[in-house]
Amino acid sequence: MKRLVVPIALAFVLSLVAATPARAATPHNDTISGVEIFPGVVVGAVRYGATFVGRATGDLPGYIVASINYTPP
Repeated sequence: MKRLVVPIALAFVLSLVAATPARAATPHNDTISGVEIFPGVVVGAVRYGATFVGRATGDLPGYIVASINYTPP
């Protein structure tokens, strides 16, 4: 067991040293248009599963799908 601990600890330390630092976030400009396709269900004081779909145009074009849970006002 002791023989196994040293190589694992060494591999862990080397992985920390070899990891590249995270780059700063790059800002992008997009326009997002979408619609709610399901209003979700209210259970108690929380709305579960409100679902939206949409399309992004601009620097990062594509489609989006989002499902959220929230407390209504």
